[in-house]
Amino acid sequence: MTGRNQAVEMADTRRFMLARKQRRGKLVSARREVIEQGRIRRGLERNLARQLVTTLDKIAARAGEQYEYNGFRAINRNAILQDLTAVIVPSVRATMTQMVERFSFVDPKQSPYERFIEQYIATQVGEHIQNIERTTLNQIRRAIQEGNAEDLGARAIAGRIRERVGGSMGRRRAITIARTETHSAASYANHAVAQESGVQFKKRWVSTNDA
Repeated sequence: MTGRNQAVEMADTRRFMLARKQRRGKLVSARREVIEQGRIRRGLERNLARQLVTTLDKIAARAGEQYEYNGFRAINRNAILQDLTAVIVPSVRATMTQMVERFSFVDPKQSPYERFIEQYIATQVGEHIQNIERTTLNQIRRAIQEGNAEDLGARAIAGRIRERVGGSMGRRRAITIARTETHSAASYANHAVAQESGVQFKKRWVSTNDA
């Protein structure tokens, strides 16, 4: 994690702490809250990464089969979007919900923040998923272009598609996507609670999470 990311997380969490202090009359350690939120976020991130590895392998296998059957035109873009949405959206929702529920003055059954979660998913997450789908499609195109340039047959090109989208390359990409989506969702949730809590807050920038 970079110093910049830690600074952003500390700033987001400090907003929460000031809100909690005013609502409950009690000072809570922002640094300890950052550590606890980081622990929760990393668990959610690892879970999403595992699911994305499976999903990208599935997309790769299907795209290879479709290409071998009837070329690039047979590759189903909607299926790629649906597969990505099925794993990313629930993970984002879980991340944001857990960040909101860190604050005891928010009753989950009466939380006003559900609309922010829905708004974030409908706008930003939807755009993120479309970008991931476009990148995936570009990987498939490059694999086909390279295969054609090397005069490979359809079966060999299908194998290259599977290598580029899934496998070890897919695992590395899954980790990056999971980290980005989980961090973005957590930061958005923290910011939404801070703004809607009705209290004044300040930012505090801390470059490292040490003493």
